Amino acid sequence: MTISDLVGILYRRRGVFAVSFVALLMMASVAISFFSPVYKSFASVGFVREEPATTQTDFPKAVWPNAAEFVETRMEMIVGNETLSTVMSILRGQGIIFSQEANARGNFLRRIFGNDQGFIASDAKVSDEIDKDVEALRRRIDVERIGNSTVIQIGVTDDDPERAYQIVSAVAESFVWLRNNELRRGMDNQLTVIQRQLDEARKRLETVEQRHADWEKSSGNIADRERELILERIYDLNAELDTAFQEKEAARMLFEKRQAVKSSEELLALPDIAKDDQVRDLQVKYEVLQQNYAELEQRYQPAHPSMVRISGEIWSVQQTLAKALERSARQIDFGNANAQARYELVLKQLVRWKKELVKKHEALAGQGVLERDVEEAKRTVELLGAREQELLSSIAELKPDTLLLQLPSVPLYPEFPRKNDLWIAGVLVALLVSVLIVILRDYFDQAIRSDEDLKRVFLLPVLGRVPLSRDDSQHLEIGETTEEALGHLIVLTEMMRTEPDPRQLDAGKAQVICVGSASPNEGKSRLSAQLALSYARRGFKTLLLDGDLRRPGHLSSIAGIPDLSDVLIGEEDISVLVSKVTKVDRNLDYLGARDGLPGVLATQLIESRFGALTEIMRSSYDRIVIDTPPVLMVADSVTLMRLADVRLMVVRNNFSRRPDVMRALDQFGIAECSPDGLVLMAADTPKTYGYRTDTVWGT
Repeated sequence: MTISDLVGILYRRRGVFAVSFVALLMMASVAISFFSPVYKSFASVGFVREEPATTQTDFPKAVWPNAAEFVETRMEMIVGNETLSTVMSILRGQGIIFSQEANARGNFLRRIFGNDQGFIASDAKVSDEIDKDVEALRRRIDVERIGNSTVIQIGVTDDDPERAYQIVSAVAESFVWLRNNELRRGMDNQLTVIQRQLDEARKRLETVEQRHADWEKSSGNIADRERELILERIYDLNAELDTAFQEKEAARMLFEKRQAVKSSEELLALPDIAKDDQVRDLQVKYEVLQQNYAELEQRYQPAHPSMVRISGEIWSVQQTLAKALERSARQIDFGNANAQARYELVLKQLVRWKKELVKKHEALAGQGVLERDVEEAKRTVELLGAREQELLSSIAELKPDTLLLQLPSVPLYPEFPRKNDLWIAGVLVALLVSVLIVILRDYFDQAIRSDEDLKRVFLLPVLGRVPLSRDDSQHLEIGETTEEALGHLIVLTEMMRTEPDPRQLDAGKAQVICVGSASPNEGKSRLSAQLALSYARRGFKTLLLDGDLRRPGHLSSIAGIPDLSDVLIGEEDISVLVSKVTKVDRNLDYLGARDGLPGVLATQLIESRFGALTEIMRSSYDRIVIDTPPVLMVADSVTLMRLADVRLMVVRNNFSRRPDVMRALDQFGIAECSPDGLVLMAADTPKTYGYRTDTVWGT
């Protein structure tokens, strides 16, 4: 949708827009009248991390907690029951008391903009056990963290700026006092715990020292030299075991390779066998003999003495090489067995020496445990003593970790939204909502309102605009206004006859005008009858064909008129089918079905016989007007449209729906018989037209 489209919609629906805008403004004025501005006073508190004192001990200090979690906990403490109870005591002393209606002080507009909601702690649920004044105070307080710092901003809203200042001052000062008092109590509790732990550590030190002295008297000292020798032997065996394991694995891998070979050539490819001196010499000698044999073979026959001699030498070298390979293979097997046996022997020796070391350790266990207990007890006493001194010094030099960074002040201006802001927002919302209402109203209104709608939506020319007329099915009469509108339509259809068009027949044959519509009751039958009568009054011999075989028109039952169904079926001769309707005009003939036919039979007759019938009637008439059934109801209208020279689509003003007309045009377009133009029925009467009561035929 473009801006120009929106402007056009607003102009057409200006009445809806005006009513909606005024109604919304009235609603906004009523809502704003209940609004009262609020003031907000601020104070900021910050937290300082105390650096640990430098000591000579390694006792672990308490670390600074996660900043986000720490600040979140302090925010809950600010709006907690303990802090607010203290604040209420201060405010009562200053004469400030919250009544029950203070719980509902924020009106609904303030709730919308967030001025009536503060930070709600996990323990801030309303219950009968919590003082209602405390709950009213909690709703006025808003706490938030400033950025990623350890600073909390406290805000208090109230209708009275002086009272907002008094409340935020009491909240900030009470929280700082409670937090610092809590810090001192915490350090006192830590000192008590440390002192109790120190007394217990001293008693334990005395106990373990006595046990150590008693053990030395009864067992004496065990020599350390023997234990050192055992450890040295174990280290040596570990190194020897690693070497033996590597040799075992190498021998095993060589043995597996030897087991996998299947020929002498594969055995010679093993590196350990190829390195053997005898095997290498025999292989070289064998290759030399093979080369000499190849040279002699070029000069002598196999039976030659030289060839016999060198063949014997080659066979002898082969036998010797085979024996050498077998000997090397046995050496690989023997080496693998020796490496496995050596590894198992070293492993057994290592296990035996480790068992011996365990026996020595068991003997020394009692002595080592007691010595460690004594050392641990001494260290604990030293650490706890140092921590006790640190706490005593910290308590003596205690500094608060919570500071009041921003002192509160009396607010001079009310918080957003003010009344002016609400009026601006109300006007903007009223405008936007009114535009939305107009757009929705226009979107869901699918009826055709004017010929401008037809041109804009369907992109087809509007050939005629027939005004609204009174229905009279007993007479064929046309009023002055309707006659003028039909005159324009006839002129345009005559112009189409003169234009080059492959649909036009040869001169002297009747022009076929087909009238269709999307849905029933759009004035299609009325236009067909009026158009046929207008042609007849202008001197054209005209035939009005009722193409709706399912629901025939009103004149089908008149005595003497042949039945179109009988003609199409073949029961009546075409030469006697025409009956003149002389009651209105001598040039107008009518032909239609007398009774309705079933849907399948009607469709078959129209598809198979109606075209031939039309061609026969062309030579007997000047104009043939076909009244078709609604295209969205049955498909017969598409078949009839394909027979026409001029195709008219009827649209009824303030009745026809745009989606229905669009679907009908799509069906005609698919069948390649799109209408030549649209005719708007029940159109507004132009001022240039005359006016009188009309009586017309058809619906």
